[in-house]
Amino acid sequence: MRFELLGPLEVTDDGLGLPVNGPYPRAALTTLLLHRNQPVPVERLTRALWGDEPPVSATAALRNHMMRLRHAVRDPDATRIRTGMSAYEIRVAPGECDLDDFARGYAEGLRAAREERWAQASRVLTSALALWRGEPLADLPAKAEFKHHIQQLRNNRLLALERRIEADMHLGRHHEAGDELWELTAEHPLHEQFHRQLMLALYRSGRQAEALDVYAALRRTLKAELAIEPSADVRDLQQRILVHDPVLAPCSEDTTGTGNPPADQDPGTIASPAPEIQDPTAAPSHPEPDSAPIAQLPADVTDFTGRERETAAMVRSLIGGPAGPGRVPVVTVTGGGGLGKTTAAIHAAHQVAHLFPDGQLYADLRGTDPLPSETGNILGSLLSAFGIPAGGLPPGVNERAALFRTTLAGRRVLVVLDNARNPEQIRPLIPASEGCAVLVTSRYKLSGLAGARRVDLDLMPAPEASRLLELIIGADRTAAEPAAVASILESCAGLPLALRIAGARLADRPSWSVQRFATRLADRRRRLDELSVPDLAVRASFDLSYVGLRSRRGTAGLDADDAFRIATLIPATSFGAAEVAALLGAPEADVEDALEHLVDIHLLAEQDEGCYRYHDLIRSYASELLNGAGTAAERDPALRRLICWYAAGVEAASVAVSDAPNRLPTAEPEPGT
Repeated sequence: MRFELLGPLEVTDDGLGLPVNGPYPRAALTTLLLHRNQPVPVERLTRALWGDEPPVSATAALRNHMMRLRHAVRDPDATRIRTGMSAYEIRVAPGECDLDDFARGYAEGLRAAREERWAQASRVLTSALALWRGEPLADLPAKAEFKHHIQQLRNNRLLALERRIEADMHLGRHHEAGDELWELTAEHPLHEQFHRQLMLALYRSGRQAEALDVYAALRRTLKAELAIEPSADVRDLQQRILVHDPVLAPCSEDTTGTGNPPADQDPGTIASPAPEIQDPTAAPSHPEPDSAPIAQLPADVTDFTGRERETAAMVRSLIGGPAGPGRVPVVTVTGGGGLGKTTAAIHAAHQVAHLFPDGQLYADLRGTDPLPSETGNILGSLLSAFGIPAGGLPPGVNERAALFRTTLAGRRVLVVLDNARNPEQIRPLIPASEGCAVLVTSRYKLSGLAGARRVDLDLMPAPEASRLLELIIGADRTAAEPAAVASILESCAGLPLALRIAGARLADRPSWSVQRFATRLADRRRRLDELSVPDLAVRASFDLSYVGLRSRRGTAGLDADDAFRIATLIPATSFGAAEVAALLGAPEADVEDALEHLVDIHLLAEQDEGCYRYHDLIRSYASELLNGAGTAAERDPALRRLICWYAAGVEAASVAVSDAPNRLPTAEPEPGT
């Protein structure tokens, strides 16, 4: 059996085509093949067939399409397409799918190119590229389920083409490469590497003027479309062509088929470029010492949903940032605990990872810990990924930062820094090569990080929250009890962490009705207890922010955590600094400073100027803290001061509107009110 997706979907058996008719069976087979040899949840298959609005009968219809699909691929015993617990799986042996064949040739060819085995790289990559019959998945509807896979396949094909052409040019095949590159640059007018290779092929074919014309045309296109200049590698090649740099001299064609010089030529007579001059034939990326790709990103979650606007902003800022020597795009993703900053950032990082072929680095800065990670240790860990041993590291942070910038010079590397504490912790970890980019997550606003583009995460809108819960517990359960689902969504109040925990609790208890858990969750006194599973809890997430809360003392010796706890006594959803000042008996200016600090670390939200509010779950958490740590002796005077403040406000309003106001019977005001 043979399955081919690098073009229109085709299935053959002993050379005989097996028709898979109908858009739904074809979409189902494609989804299974993209995740071959692993279970594919029914929810994912449903989404691939019908999008975000499946029919009520989707589950039954999917079973019927699977029966038709088994018949089409001659699998009456369901040994190839298997049914599991709410999932289907297709078994594909080595050599049965063109995706696997291309992936093997792609990896082998890139490895040969890194090791400068040019003849083998050209041969293997040519064979891998020959598997392509056109646009991948060309005859399927443009469903969101397939877009990521299609884009990844396109990117891999382009990189395979780059490396195969690079190998051919090392073998002296400049004329042939030039003919192909004219077509590729027309097809991909913004792909700089193809233009760079065409410039070099033309120059080595004795066509200097045309090579410079290619550069000028590329520069005009980039300025018009993206408002950027060509990359440093392309600009450098243009300058070398202008001065007839001898390093650009053509390579001799390899007639041995090995990539080595002919047998009658003395290898010692072949001069290598001076160490400080990069070989312009090679791609700009720098291979690692052990030739293994650096790919430190954590795995993307399979049920990621929503956050389209925020993800698009991250991607746009990472790849469309300021160009120019030493100017690196830095994107910060900020928000309170439980909003899914790390999940969203990792999702965005995977979408752009292919644009950083020299590596993707990841480090947890542990910014919410009482003792965050030391920047020097983080630098040592990142440098070790490039083969620099601990014994070769300088002792100081500044020296390690300089070595980090030197190591990444000229490379295209994405650096993801998770859970940052402050700008001081981040600055030494920013490379200076314009081919790099930095993505940072933090519970703090990081306002002092000059030039960074900030993406703020907020609570999940109701449609996205509903979709996330459905992905976790299944469409059947959510459709059966819509009122209970609405109650759970209200209790979780748009917090992604709470939604995931609620979904996990229900998924672990398939015998429970959704209403049973909704009822338990509706009790505010036990809500935080319910939103907990092993190794994951809403309360624990809030603890990280609260424990890391640094004191902000004013003239009255006020701590921000005092304001955080005591403000839960205010019986309104929003409040101002004056009310909290009355509760604390403290100067309003000091209280406002404390509240602004709480906004900075996302323990409070400022919905309008001078108007603050808690997230529902954070208010429950702060109230727990007050009831646990406070006593009646602390709370009762605070409430008395607040009531006196309210009464004074009512009386002032009465005086303002009436010549004979009705005065309230009030006690003497408490100090501070």
